[in-house]
Amino acid sequence: MMNTPSQLCIQRLPKVFALVGCLALAGSLLAGMGTFAPQPTRVAVVDVQRVFNSLEQRTAMNEKLTLSGQQRQAELDKRKDALDAAKKQAELLPNKESAEYREALSNVRVRQAEVEAFARVQQQLIAFDTGDTIREIYASMLVAIEDFAKREGYDVVLVDDRDLKIPAQADGDQVTSLIASRRTLFASDAVSITDRIITKMNNDFNAGSGAKKK
Repeated sequence: MMNTPSQLCIQRLPKVFALVGCLALAGSLLAGMGTFAPQPTRVAVVDVQRVFNSLEQRTAMNEKLTLSGQQRQAELDKRKDALDAAKKQAELLPNKESAEYREALSNVRVRQAEVEAFARVQQQLIAFDTGDTIREIYASMLVAIEDFAKREGYDVVLVDDRDLKIPAQADGDQVTSLIASRRTLFASDAVSITDRIITKMNNDFNAGSGAKKK
C-alpha cells in the first residue's frame, strides 16, 4: 500500500528534527568556543629617554654626582698646587747644575706624573659613578613599568622610539644602523604610558618608596 503525502511527511519528521537538533548543537558548540578565543594582547609604549629626563630621582642623584665630582676636583687641585710649589722651588735654585737642582727637578717630574695619573683615575671613577647612577635609575624604571603593566593589564611594553629621525647627511652604514636599531615602527599616542610612568615614579620617589632593583 502506498503512503499518502501526509503519511510521508509524518515519517520524515524525526529525520528533520534530528537534523535541526544537530545544527542547533553545532551552533551552541561554536558559540561556546567563542569563550575560549584568545584575548587581544594589550600593548603599551614608553619613551625611556623622556622618563629618564623627567625623574626627580635623577635630579637627586645628579646632585650627589656633582658633589662627588667637586670633592674629586678639590683633591686634584691640591695636588696641582703642590706641583706648582715644587716647580717654583726648583726655579728659585740658582745653580741649575747642582745636585740639589737635579733632586728638585726629579721631585717635579714625580709630582707631575702623580697628578696626571690621579686625574686619569678620577675621570674613570666619575665615569663608573655615572654608569652606576644610570643603571640604578633604569632598574627602578623597569620595576615601575612592570608593576604598572601588571596592575593595568598590559601584556607587552615596548620602547617608544617613534621620534628617532635619520639625519639627512648620514651615510649608508649610519642609515642602516639607525633603521636596524629602531624598535617601534608605528604606535598610536593612545598606547603611550610615558606620562603615567613619570607620575608614578616621581610619586613613589617623593613618598620614599621608589622602586628598587630586585
